[in-house]
Amino acid sequence: MEAYTSFARVYDTFMDNIPYEEWCEYLTGLMREYGVRDGLVLDLGCGTGNMTELLAKAGYDMIGADNAEEMLEIAMEKRDKSGYDILYLLQDGDYIPLQLSLPPTSLRPFNDFMNAAFVARRRPAWSSVVQIGLKRVDNGNNTYSVATFRKVEDLQPEQVGEFRAFVESFRQQAKEMLKNRAELSAAREGEEDQYATANTE
Repeated sequence: MEAYTSFARVYDTFMDNIPYEEWCEYLTGLMREYGVRDGLVLDLGCGTGNMTELLAKAGYDMIGADNAEEMLEIAMEKRDKSGYDILYLLQDGDYIPLQLSLPPTSLRPFNDFMNAAFVARRRPAWSSVVQIGLKRVDNGNNTYSVATFRKVEDLQPEQVGEFRAFVESFRQQAKEMLKNRAELSAAREGEEDQYATANTE
């Protein structure tokens, strides 16, 4: 951690040979291949926000998480300059809330997993660590993606308390982000209406 703190201000200088734009094109192409053309994307270990900024530019709603505070300070400076509505979280990665958007082909596996892992055991879904994967299925006529779910472990009572507190904090930050996005969108629409009115006069 201390190494990253001292390295944060020169990180981009040492990483200036990384083809971030090409890497972004590869990532967005991969996501589009799986039908993810927009929506919320979490950049774990976002560092100074280079890739986070590019993905925001590509149209994704970005959240960047890192455990190095000075890295995030630089990322937020870039956000201030670019104007992208990015949510940055100082987080060690132990608990990351996730909102899932599942394709129809994954709804039954998800329901079966939830019933077996939580409903039948009378446990809340946020009381366990779940590994989520994606596999391709070929039924002979079509190839499609199906999400896979595996319960890794149950959280201890003190961990559940910590997680609930973090989720509530995350929820409040997400609400603020959505509020800011709505206000920005309304302001832009107002500017466009004024421009259209001016052109018709």
